[in-house]
Amino acid sequence: MAKKNSTLLVGNGTLITLGPKNRIISDGAVLIRDGVIEGVGKTSSLRKKARGATFIDAKDGSVFIAAEASRRFGDSWKILLEGRGYIPQASNVLRVFQNDAQIQIDLEYHY
Repeated sequence: MAKKNSTLLVGNGTLITLGPKNRIISDGAVLIRDGVIEGVGKTSSLRKKARGATFIDAKDGSVFIAAEASRRFGDSWKILLEGRGYIPQASNVLRVFQNDAQIQIDLEYHY
């Protein structure tokens, strides 16, 4: 069985980043390698880093979603939630879980 390409580039879309410096990047792209976001920026710049990657053109109105959150409970417990998915245009929203989507919940205890 052939190995599936583990590098994905979603580009040609409007990218909105969240964090200390919120940015709106026109013609933005997200580079994902082995399930980890490796880079965000202009599509042309990331295409150079992502030779051979599977390319998803976000110009058609498709949506890529990535969310991460964490919360501490007291001094010992921490819960982390991480999710990623791709929703093609005019598609059932639940279809995102059919292929390469990821949802991960971690519960940590620190002593």
